[in-house]
Formats: sequence, C-alpha cells, structure tokens
Amino acid sequence: MVTAHGSDSKQSHGDAPVAAHDPGSVRLSEGGLRRVLIDAALELVEASGTRGLSWREIARKARVSHNAPYRHFANKEELLAAVAEQGFRSLTRRMIDEMAGVPDDVARQLEAMAVAYVEFATENPAHFRVMFGRDVPDIDKHSALREAHDVAVGLFRSGVTEVVGEVGPIGSQIDVDTFALMAWSLVHGLASLTVDARVGDIRESAGRPSDHILSMTALVGTLIEAMRPGEFEPNQSAPTGESRT
Repeated sequence: MVTAHGSDSKQSHGDAPVAAHDPGSVRLSEGGLRRVLIDAALELVEASGTRGLSWREIARKARVSHNAPYRHFANKEELLAAVAEQGFRSLTRRMIDEMAGVPDDVARQLEAMAVAYVEFATENPAHFRVMFGRDVPDIDKHSALREAHDVAVGLFRSGVTEVVGEVGPIGSQIDVDTFALMAWSLVHGLASLTVDARVGDIRESAGRPSDHILSMTALVGTLIEAMRPGEFEPNQSAPTGESRT
C-alpha cells in the first residue's frame, strides 16, 4: 500500500495577543492569527485572484491591524507559500483517505488518488490556483512548502511505481517517470480545466462534474491495462520511405 512520509511543520501557538489598534480589529493568539491570515488570503484569492492581493486588504479581511501580518510573514509571497503548503497537505490527506477504501488493489488506489486530486481542486479552487500558480516562483525558498509539495507528488508517483511493479511497464520505451508524467498530466489537466471553467461544451454534454471524473478514471484504467505485457509497444521508427511530420 502506498504511504506518505513527512509531517506538518510545527507552528507557533503562543498565547501572546496581537495588538489591535484599528477600529473593528480583533485580538488573536499567535497561532490563531496565522490561521486567520491564511483564511483571509484564500477568501480574497477566491473572489479576485492573486494579482490585486495587497497586505492592507488581507489585514482588513482578517480584521487585524495593518502591521499584524508581519508577525508571521515578511511579505505576500511568504503568506501565499503558507497557503500553498496548507493546500498540498490537505491534498495528501484527501488522497490517502480515498486510497484507504481500496487497500488491496494498487490499480484502484491510483484511480482513487486521481479522483481525490480532481475533487480537491474542484472544491478548493483558491488553494489549487496558489499551489500551482506563479505567485511563489521558487518553492525551494520555502522549506515547509517544498516538503509538502514533495510528499503529495511523491505519493502519486509511488502509486504509479506500485502499478508498474505489479503489471509491468508500457512496452520497452516508457519508464516509470514517463508514465507518472502521463498520468499526472491527465489528472492535473482535468483539474485545471474544471477549476478555470474551461471545460465548455464538454461540461454541458457530460452533465455533472462527476461524469468527467468517471471518464478520467476510465482512461487511467485503460493506461494501466495497456501496461500489461504484449498490450502496447510504441513504434520507434517511421515506415521505410516515409518521414514523420
């Protein structure tokens, strides 16, 4: 069974209250302030994206003084990195929970992770946009985010590795990393199209969003079946006298 390693980064949960000088602002513990700021950022991203997100707007939404966010975050990028970290940890938990329903079938576990991925994105579009957007250009500068990202992506890759170990590779030219990229591209592509409402006529013809997920899992299943020996062997050379276009 696929397992995930890594734990949530420890946060400060001291009891020191945050000074509140603005009318209508609230007093929060350190841990409470961090959570409120992340929640405020998520609400604002959901409403209008990250482009116009400002420190002052975040503080106003969180109902704290304009200087209060600096107690946890040096700038907006650090706050968005915390949002993305939270998202990756939630995604990991969601995938693990879905996999628990099919503990003895690695192929169905991979399908369960695919479903969890798309459903998470659909239900948490603000998180998803920050997790995979350009607002945190270098995640290596944020160690907790890098860890959370690697655990989530590593879980998905582990699922692919276990399937390959059970049913074998696709032919001789497609290795585990290539198949993992193929599967992730399929799942992430559907998630992104759904979040950005770009499905268009396909959404209307298919009906419920769950129909897209069912179609995706069927395709993932087809890819897995194609991995069985003798089912698929890519042609690496063009026919004699013909050229590739």
